[in-house]
Amino acid sequence: MALRPDLYKVRNRPWPQPCPLFPDSFPAAVLNVPLREEADFAMNVGKRYAKIMSGAWARGLAWVARNPYPVSLTDDELTSLLLDTAIIRTVSDRLDPKDEPLFGEFVKSAPAGARFWKADYSAQSVLKLLPGMYAAPTIGLLRLDSGGKRSLAAIAVNNLVLRPEDGHAWRLAKFFLQQSFSQHITTCHHVALHFYFDTVNAVTKSLLPKDHPIRQLLTPHFRWSLALSESALYSGASVLSNRRIFPYTPFGAESSSIYLQTTFGCIGIEGNSCYPKYQWPEGETAILGEYGHYLRHFYRAILPFTSVVADMVPRHDSHVRLWADHIAEWVPGFPDGSRILEPGRLAHALAHTVWGTTVAHAADHYGLGVIAIGKLPYRLRLPPPASRDIPAFKDSDLCNKEDAFRHYLCWELFLRETTISRLVDVKYDFAPGAAAEAGKRFPQDLRAANASLPTREFIPLERISVSIQF
Repeated sequence: MALRPDLYKVRNRPWPQPCPLFPDSFPAAVLNVPLREEADFAMNVGKRYAKIMSGAWARGLAWVARNPYPVSLTDDELTSLLLDTAIIRTVSDRLDPKDEPLFGEFVKSAPAGARFWKADYSAQSVLKLLPGMYAAPTIGLLRLDSGGKRSLAAIAVNNLVLRPEDGHAWRLAKFFLQQSFSQHITTCHHVALHFYFDTVNAVTKSLLPKDHPIRQLLTPHFRWSLALSESALYSGASVLSNRRIFPYTPFGAESSSIYLQTTFGCIGIEGNSCYPKYQWPEGETAILGEYGHYLRHFYRAILPFTSVVADMVPRHDSHVRLWADHIAEWVPGFPDGSRILEPGRLAHALAHTVWGTTVAHAADHYGLGVIAIGKLPYRLRLPPPASRDIPAFKDSDLCNKEDAFRHYLCWELFLRETTISRLVDVKYDFAPGAAAEAGKRFPQDLRAANASLPTREFIPLERISVSIQF
């Protein structure tokens, strides 16, 4: 089938093209967002930003006056933050060969049955820091004993391995670990939940007829996201630009290096299991912990619905084969036209798209939004520990009031969940038949899934957005 890589030149037909910033290491860009979508975005999402910003200055100043920033955590609190929240996306359940020189002695001396996980933020090394700011490649070593006890066994900062008994150096290392996972969950590991779906979005709208069941299924889940991605990546006012003229830019590094760090959420780092190379999943995703169980539970609730829609697509549907070929050109691992209509593949591709643009994306934002801001500092103003014996320091020396204020505004505008249109209110434009009936039942199916959760509720069902809108 002939591909049409030139469609991005047509203004009102969205189409993927190489990312202008990192053409070989970042998801395809969709820059020709239709004018009607940009207007819809401005009237809804843009209006929300303006409304929040109108009162955020006063709320931010009041928050800074009342709250500590940064917040010092106990070892157990830090362990729980890594393993019991959305931050577990950044954690690997295995050590890599490169970790043996740092942590080999911990593994050898551990009691029988102990397992070791790691929270590796080596990509902090690419940050080009602003004057007076500090960051460092940091790795947290987590020990999970056979009896269920979990502990933070060690932290490596610039390859200096520190233990809980290392006093002030250990306490400072924990702040660098907090900074590292705060930076990574924002600018690295969450990236795949935004920008790979843009290709599916654009190709669906540009190739499939309006009455095609796949397009009818996905259309509600694509509203606002192309314009949001364009704004987030390429606007001069984007939070990623980190231009200090904007009070909501919280990072302690230059923009070019922040953008560079985002690429590691896509191309990965070879030999580092905390930075896997992106691959479109064949089915459920292997996220660790209770958070992973929660997300997979909802994936299983979505799959029966998308299976009904997939069953409506004939085996000879040339539109779908061409659709899959185009997406596969840009999204690693997406099944191409020769495979998409094999049993189960289309249903899973659709389920991952619906799940990723709704539950998975919203749960990340909600989960981070309810963590106290001071536990997730972006800027640090003391250098990392260079030895195990360092003098005492005050928490207030690590950050100033400006750092806290910028972080608060960023949290209000971009980090927390701010749903406009809810998943439980979704309406589909299917023709009468099996898909239409399944679409009507879908909100009820979600409520049933939420009522039978095998885990705690990581986001209230009523707060899950129908699309990527923040």
